[in-house]
Amino acid sequence: MMKRNLMVLGLATLLSACGFQLRGTSDTHFGLTELDVSARNVYGETVKEVRNQLESSGVKVSSGAPYHLILTREHSQSRNASYTGAGRSAEI
Repeated sequence: MMKRNLMVLGLATLLSACGFQLRGTSDTHFGLTELDVSARNVYGETVKEVRNQLESSGVKVSSGAPYHLILTREHSQSRNASYTGAGRSAEI
């Protein structure tokens, strides 16, 4: 019993020493304060969503920013995830 407790304690120490953290337990402060976002499809859903997420994280999206994010290729495709017994697509 004592060996097992020491082993668990040792593994926990090793995990904390390598920087391991559980999701959702770290600080969510975002380092960027200003960013320029541009894309080929300026009015696409991806660009809109990226801008909304950045602004909700407190990042100012403007054209004069020191950092630039350029989205070059926006492509989406769908695949069948499962089929019915008759061979038709059940989920996409």
